[in-house]
Amino acid sequence: MPVPVIAFTKVAYPYGWLGNMSPHPLQKDGVTYRTSEHLFQCMRFSSDPKIQEDIRSCLSPMGAKMRAKKYRSSLVGKMCGIADLRRMEECLRLKCKQHPQVLQSLLKTGNAQLIEDCTGRPHDIEVDGGNHAKGQPFWGARWDKTSRLWVGQNALGAIWMKLRAYFTKTHRVKFRSPASFIGHLYVPMNSKLLQASQETRERAAQLAKLAKVESKVLSLLKSAGFTSITDFTAAIDAATGGAPQPAPKKRGPKPTGVAKSAKKSSKSAGGKSGIVRTRITAAKVAKMKVLNGKGLSDNKIATKLNVSVPSVGRYRKNDFKFTEKK
Repeated sequence: MPVPVIAFTKVAYPYGWLGNMSPHPLQKDGVTYRTSEHLFQCMRFSSDPKIQEDIRSCLSPMGAKMRAKKYRSSLVGKMCGIADLRRMEECLRLKCKQHPQVLQSLLKTGNAQLIEDCTGRPHDIEVDGGNHAKGQPFWGARWDKTSRLWVGQNALGAIWMKLRAYFTKTHRVKFRSPASFIGHLYVPMNSKLLQASQETRERAAQLAKLAKVESKVLSLLKSAGFTSITDFTAAIDAATGGAPQPAPKKRGPKPTGVAKSAKKSSKSAGGKSGIVRTRITAAKVAKMKVLNGKGLSDNKIATKLNVSVPSVGRYRKNDFKFTEKK
């Protein structure tokens, strides 16, 4: 039976906790580091506390790696050598001891081969700007489609498997190895799509077809010299004499009897509009003059004083001198 392979990549993907970018803070010598990547990069500058503090203060693990790249001239020792491997093993050991859930998850991998999937970044450039595995990944490995083999040193995966063997003996537990997991082939499932009904999926397919048809129509119109469907319809209207006018509304039957008399009574009470206007007095004319001084129009003055607009205009011509309307 082939040994299962667990190739981990992003933190958000399954087995992302195996990566140094996972949000598991570590403590060493009374100092807290946000991730194992922070601690590992700081350990590379053990002779310069200022550089260590600058790297440790970074908010993200990638930021810590980029900050270490800034100080590459102060690096001590060779990158990706025996000293680097010991530093990484110490970081991962602390991660297991200070986070029991990480240790339990590691033991549950059984005898699966652990690989950091570097297929997306096959050269695996270090903070000093170089590659230390003859053009292949050092900390992980990449999948070769031609040979269908993992190519690279996979140093990080090897350290994890070394620690797993150690903790398996000390804890005396056995777990059944899970199925293989390949990180760069993992596609997160959309939960909303899974919960959608068949009717919704069919509607989505119909909309996709309509979108394709619309794009084809637009391409044909553009080839004919039109920029949009609106321009095309405007050209059709111009060629046919304009858009068809809507049919005139039919008038209803004339009011007769009681309804007719009721309509007349409403008009007689409030004029053509049916609105009852108050009688114009000298006080109202004085208010008209004040409102006019504020720059209000005839319509606004008439609305505020509940009088007709022609009345306001008549008094405006007479310089707002009160006269009784005959």
